Amino acid sequence: MKYTVYKTVNLVNGKYYFGVHKTENPNDDYLGSGVYIKRAVAKYGKENFRKEVLFIYLDPESAFGKEDELIQCYRGRDPLCMNLRKGGSGGFDWINKKSDQEWRKEAAQKTNQLIGVKRSSQVYLQADQQRRREHLQYTRTNTHIERVRQLGRLGKGTKHTDEAREKIRTAARKRIGILNNQFGTRWFNKGGIERKVRPQDVQLLLNTGWKPGRN
Repeated sequence: MKYTVYKTVNLVNGKYYFGVHKTENPNDDYLGSGVYIKRAVAKYGKENFRKEVLFIYLDPESAFGKEDELIQCYRGRDPLCMNLRKGGSGGFDWINKKSDQEWRKEAAQKTNQLIGVKRSSQVYLQADQQRRREHLQYTRTNTHIERVRQLGRLGKGTKHTDEAREKIRTAARKRIGILNNQFGTRWFNKGGIERKVRPQDVQLLLNTGWKPGRN
């Protein structure tokens, strides 16, 4: 079983939604279960949506962590992002299984320890660095990379309405400097794998054998 982090795009108006999905087939037709996406699909029809699989993980913790990171980058900053709440949680059947209870307890303890802690504090920064270290242990395979490329090609030829294009342009103009999720990022490579990382993660990659630049 795999956990995919996906982006569902409304082809009519350009609005999009991030989510996590537990599945045996990453390329299934699941579009999302959030309030917005359900209403949007009912209004515009399933055929007017495209799902892009952005990441594939073997554990739910990594998937929800990446979903939360994406939503924090876009929610409230890009009007086309329709996620109504922060990421990092979900309603899969695994969450109620006995085998997952220990993970739930551990995750809850980590969360409770940071309640009320300022993000600028040393405690929060250390906890965030630990999460990033754990996340960087995941290495994308060449098969995964090619699958993402194939999914990216599905968007070629897509046409937006003039209204949708204007909304996309307006949102893009606002994504400058730190509001741009690619601001300050750098490319690194290792063993044929390429990865773009934020400045705070550079030293972590250097310590684990990654080299600056692309292949």
